[in-house]
Amino acid sequence: MARAIASIADGHVVTVHLLAQAGAASTTTAPAETTTTVQDPSPIKISGAELGWYAGSFLVLLVLVRLWLYPRVKRTMDARADYVQGNLAEAERTRAGAQSELAEYQAEIAKVRAEGQQRVDVVRQQLERERSDAMAQASTRIAAQRAAAAAETQAAREAASGQVAEAVRQVTTVAAARALGAAPDPSLVRAAVDQAMNGDPR
Repeated sequence: MARAIASIADGHVVTVHLLAQAGAASTTTAPAETTTTVQDPSPIKISGAELGWYAGSFLVLLVLVRLWLYPRVKRTMDARADYVQGNLAEAERTRAGAQSELAEYQAEIAKVRAEGQQRVDVVRQQLERERSDAMAQASTRIAAQRAAAAAETQAAREAASGQVAEAVRQVTTVAAARALGAAPDPSLVRAAVDQAMNGDPR
């Protein structure tokens, strides 16, 4: 038996069987037996109808994405961007306001400090003047008291000196009267006592 296989381009396979009688003397031949086998289509081969469906579905999806999904996504993204920009602008305004308030607060603190320092300087100068005035008044009072004390001391000294001189004159007069037997001249006694008390060697 001889077998021949022929392939056809559209996927149909034709098998041809040739039969021969071995040892036959006659020249007659048996008719050829032809068998045709049809295989299943290839799983990776795409037909025209399927390709049309795929292309149509893709175009429909593309139209839906372009006309419905993309605008919604874009609107959402734009709204989100606007929201973020609004928050950033609000944060910037808040930061600017905080910086302005901080600058005003620092300016007020500097002003209060300057006023406080000025008041302290004024009070210090006033205290210095009052202290100087009090020291001047105290010095004047002390000088007056010293002068009064010196005057009193001088007066007491002069009074005591007069009393002592008078006592000395009396004692001298009594002693001279006893020695001379007669009362001496009071002017001579006074002159002698004054010279002795004043340190005059004459």
